[in-house]
Amino acid sequence: MTDPYQEYKLIRGWMATWVFIFSALYFFLSNGGVDALISPRALVFFVVGIFITAIMIKIPIYLFDRGVVKVLMKLMSGASDVSSTKPVSSGKTYGVFLMILQVAIAVFATKIAYEWLIA
Repeated sequence: MTDPYQEYKLIRGWMATWVFIFSALYFFLSNGGVDALISPRALVFFVVGIFITAIMIKIPIYLFDRGVVKVLMKLMSGASDVSSTKPVSSGKTYGVFLMILQVAIAVFATKIAYEWLIA
């Protein structure tokens, strides 16, 4: 049986990688066109950026998420009058918020890396 936290970390890493790929494609195509995308600098940017993005975004988001979930579980375990629907709905809201936050951080980091290294 697999650990759900390891599976969750893997999903976060893949999501950060795909966000990096699509946002980097956008920056290259919008600023330099197809010619800029076929350059050796673009190849290095994509290859190195994929691994760095997966590590630099996946791990902090995962650790932040685990910490917040532990704090929320401690807070909710002491309260006996909390209905069973509130943690589920607030957990879903928190999950969507964290996904949007991760996408925003990945796009912002890609933009900074593109402007610093390529532009």
